[in-house]
Parts: sequence; C-alpha cells; structure tokens
Amino acid sequence: MDERQLIERAKKNSEAMSTLLKEHYSFVYGYLLKMTCNEEIAKDITQDTMVKAIIYIDSFKFQSKFSTWLITIANNTYKNYLKKNKRHHITLDDIYTDSFNLEDKVVNNQLYIKVLKSLQKLKEKQRMPFILKHYYGYSYEEIADMLSCPIGTVRSRIHNTIKKLQQELGGELDEL
Repeated sequence: MDERQLIERAKKNSEAMSTLLKEHYSFVYGYLLKMTCNEEIAKDITQDTMVKAIIYIDSFKFQSKFSTWLITIANNTYKNYLKKNKRHHITLDDIYTDSFNLEDKVVNNQLYIKVLKSLQKLKEKQRMPFILKHYYGYSYEEIADMLSCPIGTVRSRIHNTIKKLQQELGGELDEL
C-alpha cells in the first residue's frame, strides 16, 4: 500500500493512523532532537505533534508530502513551546548527553558536535531552515511552505547560517 492509500485509510481507521505515525515518528523526533538538543523536550514535542496529526488528519489535502505536513506541525508546536517556556536555552550538557538513542553514531563524530554547538547559538528562525535543507534535503519551496515565509527569506536565512558556520568552523565545515 502506498502512502496516499495509507493516509486515506488513516482518516477513517485508527490502526492505519497508528501505522502511519509509527512510520514517521523517528523522522519527526530526529528533527526535533536537532532543533532542541534535548531528548526529553524532543520526545514531548514529538508526542504533541503526533496528537495534533491525529486531530487534524482530515485537513491534510495531499498538497505536500505527509512528512512536510508533519514537520510544519512540529515547527508550530516547537514555537509554541518556546513561547510558553520563555525560550529554551540549549546547553552543552544537552548536546553531550549519552542518551541520544537515534543519533549515537553521529554524536560521536567531533565535527558533528562542533556544528551542533555552533547551531545552538543561532536563533530558531535561522536553525530551522538550515536543518530542513541540509539534514533532510527539503527544497527551498517546501521549507518556505513549512515555515510560512517567502522563498527569498529561506534562501537568505540558509545563506547567512552557512556564512556564520563557516566563520566559526573555518575549513572544518568542508568535511561534512
């Protein structure tokens, strides 16, 4: 069964909905883990995202990929979390935690840790498009849709983020 059929079934059947969300859980969680650098917060926001996906599944109209729709929900849920908590500060302890189940191999890479440290210094509006483009391969158009901003803004934010990372990391960024 292809994803479109599964989504159609999920709109009517809780078992199909469960299957659909299980297929996308690690994707959403991995994204939020990169955004928050905190396993517990990422888990909480992922759960909230999945609940909202269940509630609003009927509003999904196949105008984008299902994963794009979920990331949009995750972004909005994360933004709401930041508003409620008056800004979540990422610390080095969050990055160095040894409980990164999904990312153990990558976190051991020192360059990856350096990039995360540099990304933690950026505002969410800069970090989101960079992660979506360079870690998940979304197009500028898809990112613009997810973040509800013009494509030019997405390009500018990604470009400025890369310049900041290059300044901070120098030639090490080429190793990625």
